[in-house]
Amino acid sequence: MAATSLAAPPTYGNSRDYFGLLMTVGSGPSAHNLTLTAFPYSTRVLYLVADNATQGTRAFFTGSDPNKQALHLDISGVTYGVDVADIGNMPNAAEPVTATPGYEEFEFQAVGGRVFHELSAGSNVWLACDRDIAGQVKPVLAWGSMGRDGSVPEGCSFASVYQDFGANSKSLSK
Repeated sequence: MAATSLAAPPTYGNSRDYFGLLMTVGSGPSAHNLTLTAFPYSTRVLYLVADNATQGTRAFFTGSDPNKQALHLDISGVTYGVDVADIGNMPNAAEPVTATPGYEEFEFQAVGGRVFHELSAGSNVWLACDRDIAGQVKPVLAWGSMGRDGSVPEGCSFASVYQDFGANSKSLSK
């Protein structure tokens, strides 16, 4: 058996290796990537909105366990913690993913650049759900669950979330 060369393992911890977040919507030939950008929902809470017309928002992980990381956004030097609602096994549910200053939720991990969240039920999935954002309907990153028939909530579609370390990450909005 020939020896194989493995890449160096990733570094975890409190380093601020910034990356952008991409949401892939659809599958196969119709799949497309959308840049996720923080958008104010209220005075203290942000939504992650898919908007390729704007720069992405800088993100980073913290935590000592690579399987239980906290996902943060850096908005003008203020750290916002990403929060995923615990919807359990409620069928056909979707709640927008939010970010709040000072919040930490150690339930994220990245594997091969793909971002995962700990499941509270086997039917939990990332979703792109249409919401009115400043008078325009845009896809918002949501955490949801499928119906018993495998359907998703109306106005939503399946999504995946990825880290973007590409050239665009160096010019992410601060």
